[in-house]
Order: sequence, then C-alpha cells, then structure tokens
Amino acid sequence: MKPILKLYIKAFLIMGLTFASFMAIADYIGNQSFSVLKFLLQAIFFGGTMSLTLVSIHKSNLNKKGITDPSKENLKTIQTTEFITKVSKDEFISRLSKDKIMSRMKLIINDEDLKLNSGITWISWGEIIAIKISSASEGMFKYEIQSKPKLPITIIDYGKNLENILMIKKLIKNADLQVT
Repeated sequence: MKPILKLYIKAFLIMGLTFASFMAIADYIGNQSFSVLKFLLQAIFFGGTMSLTLVSIHKSNLNKKGITDPSKENLKTIQTTEFITKVSKDEFISRLSKDKIMSRMKLIINDEDLKLNSGITWISWGEIIAIKISSASEGMFKYEIQSKPKLPITIIDYGKNLENILMIKKLIKNADLQVT
C-alpha cells in the first residue's frame, strides 16, 4: 500500500472516529439516545471530508517542493537529517541571521546545539528545529537536524517540517555537503 494512501486512511480514522465520539458524548450529555448508524455516518462523512481535504493539500504542498511520489519519510511530521559540511557553527549562525525567513525565528544557542522556534502561521501551530553541531574531522562539521511540530498531536503538517530541513540545507549549499 502506498504511503500516501496510508496517510489518507490514518487521517480518516483519527478525525472521523474522534469527531463521532465527541458528538456521541454531546448526545449523551443532552439525554439523547446513542445510535450506531448516526455514529458511523458522522465518522464516515466528517473523517472522509477532512481526510480528502487535508491530505490532498499536504500532497499538493509536497508536489510544489518537487516531491511527486511521497515516501513514508516525506510524509512524517517529524523530519530528520544528518550531513557533514565545512560550514562552522559561527558561520551557520551568521547565515541564519541573514536569511529573511529563518531570521524571524527565535534562536536559542547552547554549547553544541541550536534551537529555532517558529511562530504560529495559517498552516502551522509552529515548529521546533533542533540542530546539533559537532566536529567530524579537521575543518569538517557534522549537522544533525530535527524539525517537528510544536503541537505533538499533529498528523498532517503540509510538508512544513520537510521545508524547514530543505531551507537549512539550502543555507549551507555553498559548502560541499556529504550526506551520511
């Protein structure tokens, strides 16, 4: 089964069953009787509508980034990557501060790692980007990057965390990357 189909089913089940359950609880509180048919219809219609709409938007956003056949990894809300480059921590921070998108994120600097926090937008409750930088060899640095949603229950991120990873790689593109 294709990963995108699995995401459609996952979104359908989670959203449909959650909505129908809340509606059943509301009916119970309002002293209405429970109907299995009503529960199933609510789950099917709401889950189907939300799944088709949200996953299709997610797929469209990935297509815009050049990913036409999304893999299981591309569809995850938590994105990670590792690579080795000549770009030092100080040079990377300098590049971050000059980038028009990344410079708007809140930057927290620790000894070996950096954290970027984005704000709330129309498509996201925000992301946390953790970047661990360590020495790989003489003049080379290992970057371990993780981008994840601030809201842990996010199941569809519209490709935002993958976009964060790609933007960071683009900031470093002038140096030779060695993907590990």
